[in-house]
Amino acid sequence: ELFPHMNHQIYGRDDGPTVEDLTRPAPMSGFVTDYLRTYHRKYRLFRRGVSDAQLASELMRCFPPQATPVLSGLARSYAVSDAWFASVPSQTYCNRSFLHAADSSGFVHNASYAKWAQNGAPTIFERLADRLGLSTGFRIYWDPLDPFPITRLIHRPLYDSRFDDAFVNMDGFERDCAAGTLPAYAFIQPRVLIHGNDMHPAVFPAQNGHSSILAGEALLARVYDALRRGPRWDRTLLVIVFDEHGGTYDHVPPPVGVSPPHAQPPYELEQGFRFDRLGARVPAIFVSPHIEAGTVVRAPGPVPFDHTSVIKTLCRRFGLASLTDRDRAAPDFLHVLNRPTDRPPRDAPTFVPRPQRPVA
Repeated sequence: ELFPHMNHQIYGRDDGPTVEDLTRPAPMSGFVTDYLRTYHRKYRLFRRGVSDAQLASELMRCFPPQATPVLSGLARSYAVSDAWFASVPSQTYCNRSFLHAADSSGFVHNASYAKWAQNGAPTIFERLADRLGLSTGFRIYWDPLDPFPITRLIHRPLYDSRFDDAFVNMDGFERDCAAGTLPAYAFIQPRVLIHGNDMHPAVFPAQNGHSSILAGEALLARVYDALRRGPRWDRTLLVIVFDEHGGTYDHVPPPVGVSPPHAQPPYELEQGFRFDRLGARVPAIFVSPHIEAGTVVRAPGPVPFDHTSVIKTLCRRFGLASLTDRDRAAPDFLHVLNRPTDRPPRDAPTFVPRPQRPVA
């Protein structure tokens, strides 16, 4: 199972965490050992002749700012949080479900994928549609190169045909920006299955050439440019966040003892996980003309940001009720808007992504 990979990375052991482990900060000591054993068990045929030392070095390093001029430029020119944690110490789907439902129906890892059709947890999307209307409440923008929008796949409430028109391609996003007709909440879903631009390693190991981080840089530039050129730029907050840490090293122990979605969960807990501790930190960048350059933002109280902070912020902004105990306890990030006067759109900095070499 994939969920124990994260346990090993955080606690350095396969049989943890024990009750005693949870009383002290996690050692964050198993990233390299978990990476190497996974490589030797599953992926060595795809990268022949690579030494363990080289693999470990890759895992422990990060990109310098000049390698990602758009992402690093946005972080310097606007705001970044160094204390935003994944909602679950596990994979993509459960964390994406917490982003919009503050729940995952007890599921703690991706597989088997068919089970996500049973994830009936109510989402912020229905709340927005009910309060603001179907056309103005939300829209999910996705790239039709992917065979389907994953956001709809993992949330059963979105199977309702009344939401068909809420799923729009990226050309539609640019048109909506230019016309000033973005909804109250616009969620942009990167490509993940075909020529991914989500800065994720290829879904299939043989597709490594199709998963360059430069494709994600190009997507960020496209989104940012469409927003800053649009007539509603001064009414926009762009939040860039990643669903989970992807197995790369971090030294900060995730918090434990956080609020689970329900005191008495109405479902079976997969692998017995109670959703009472967070995953590793992930990058979070906030972009708006109402933000001073160089801002570093953290939650104002003892509870740190996690993905349910998106729900909490939307609930505060639009007067919505909480979905679960997790987002009820989460902090919002409205205080990131710390500039007393608007920055004129003409002063918005521009960033040019590095060219991506075409895949043969």
